Parts: sequence; C-alpha cells; structure tokens
Amino acid sequence: MHHHHSQHRHPPMSSDQLIAQFLWAT
Repeated sequence: MHHHHSQHRHPPMSSDQLIAQFLWAT
C-alpha cells in the first residue's frame, strides 16, 4: 500500500494525480 505520508516527498500534484495514485494503491 502506498502511504499518503510519502506524498510530502513528491512535488505538488493535481487532484486527479492524487486520486489516481490512491486508486492504484488499493
């Protein structure tokens, strides 16, 4: 599972990007 905490390591992304990653993580 991809932890949302890793998010701070990556540059700001569009909401679609975040949602996509969340969906792929599941």
